[in-house]
Amino acid sequence: MSITPSHTDNINHKLKVCVIVGHGIEAITSAVVLASLGQTVHLYADAKMLEQQLQQYGFERHLQALWQMYNQQQQIINFALPSSAHQLLHTYESASDDSEPRSKVALYWLFLDSIKSVWVEESWVTAFNQSRQQALPIIMSSIEQLGHISALAQRLQRAWVYYIPLCFYKMAPRTVRC
Repeated sequence: MSITPSHTDNINHKLKVCVIVGHGIEAITSAVVLASLGQTVHLYADAKMLEQQLQQYGFERHLQALWQMYNQQQQIINFALPSSAHQLLHTYESASDDSEPRSKVALYWLFLDSIKSVWVEESWVTAFNQSRQQALPIIMSSIEQLGHISALAQRLQRAWVYYIPLCFYKMAPRTVRC
């Protein structure tokens, strides 16, 4: 399910990619929608958790079929979630001597509930603030109190920071803190 992050096939074409970080059904659905819109998606996820989500939502046959098709066509490419945001960003930062071609990123979409256990909040915020890709938008999705996300957005030194609450994805009867 997971490919080693060599990215050689897609990078050589200098494609613009949408980078999604997360393994929940919301990340999967977002990847499928972006691929349906003709975007190439690099999905960074815990492979075991990703597979569990796909099995859990097996009744969503249309989503499953699109997921499989876009994976086979390499419009969605799965990678193991790196241990830090610094590692992820390094994958896409331009090499100083340009000896190693890199994919160009269109956007970063972080599913915060998926990365909480792996990336310390202060660390990933710092990594994105130190990135050489400051003009790129960051989208955050989570079920958090709005004040928390607003504070995160203010700490991120980006021109474009968006928040899409997961309550727009989930219609299950549970308490949502949006």
